[in-house]
Amino acid sequence: MPEHFALYSSTLESLPTHEMRQLAGDAEFAVHEDADGRRFTYEWANFTIICHEMPAPQVANHLQGFAGWVMRVCQSKPDDRANRILDRIRATRLVVRLSVEPLRDEAGVAEQLLATLSQGLDAILFFDSAIYDKQCLLLLGDDGTFDEEARLADQQPAKPLQLTESQKARYERALAALRARQVPTPAHALYVEDESVVRLRSAADVARRVLVLSAVTLRADGGSRERVLKVIADFDLANAVTPEEHAFLHSDSHEVETAQKLLWRFESLWLLLWALGELDELSWPGAMCDVPTLILTTMLFEIDRDFVRNARLRSKPEILDAAQTTWLMHEAIHDAAREQRPIPDNLDWSSGAKMVPVRLCPVIGVVHERRHALNWLMSSHASDWDDIS
Repeated sequence: MPEHFALYSSTLESLPTHEMRQLAGDAEFAVHEDADGRRFTYEWANFTIICHEMPAPQVANHLQGFAGWVMRVCQSKPDDRANRILDRIRATRLVVRLSVEPLRDEAGVAEQLLATLSQGLDAILFFDSAIYDKQCLLLLGDDGTFDEEARLADQQPAKPLQLTESQKARYERALAALRARQVPTPAHALYVEDESVVRLRSAADVARRVLVLSAVTLRADGGSRERVLKVIADFDLANAVTPEEHAFLHSDSHEVETAQKLLWRFESLWLLLWALGELDELSWPGAMCDVPTLILTTMLFEIDRDFVRNARLRSKPEILDAAQTTWLMHEAIHDAAREQRPIPDNLDWSSGAKMVPVRLCPVIGVVHERRHALNWLMSSHASDWDDIS
């Protein structure tokens, strides 16, 4: 699987193309630009590095989510050091997402390029649920730890985030839905991006992903390999199948643990069916989805050769509303896990349900899969389902 990093710079607003080209050395170098920003690609024989410059309109909301992560680590009680990190995040002018595929090389070329970018951008680095300074010393781990030697220059706080009325209204609707069930809400507001910024996947791409997930879950549930491969072939879905899914679907046998993990994709599939308007509403995530109905629905798709061509998405506001509520629910689960607090086994704090440790709650996977599907749906620049954060 690829390794993913994010660089945050307060000194530049864009990557200098000439200098980025000079970093290529003996690698094949290319620049690609579209509505999702610029991508600088460095390709060697055994690995590839892609630097994706986040479009400026997306930066503010992204930074808000990043600041929310810091607040969660600090349990909403940041000390002076954490406040300096928050100020540094808010002062960010450029975000660069960097991926190394499949992994960093043994010779250290990838690490050298990463270090050069960190130094040149005077950046902080996010990797593997931790923040590092430009010397790659730990500024803040997800457990609150840090390296005493890590250094962070003082920065002037950025201007406050300018929210649209649509974002504010959406956030209030999500809060109302959660408070109706007494779900703990975060002290630090977390807003999904505005409609003007978000670009959804096409309805055809969502329909193809539905067919792929149908094949994956059928195979994970013990279904015939020949049948699922026929679906992939009949709908020409080879390019829509991820490497992990390809290996699973073509294997004669598979580990029980892998099959169980992929069976949770029923919940992602349920969310995508809702996004295509095949379900009237997205129910509270307090129970697993209706698997028999789901299977029957997808079986009908498999015999409808016009399914992909005729697919239509729900409105963008509806999808963003679901994303906002799901994100806040996800944060409530994360906060409970971090603070070792029990949660209701149906995620409804108002119902008098049995309280259980987070790891024993039977439906946290429902929220996880819904958020994964929503993040994929709202990330038109990402090419691989498996790479969605």
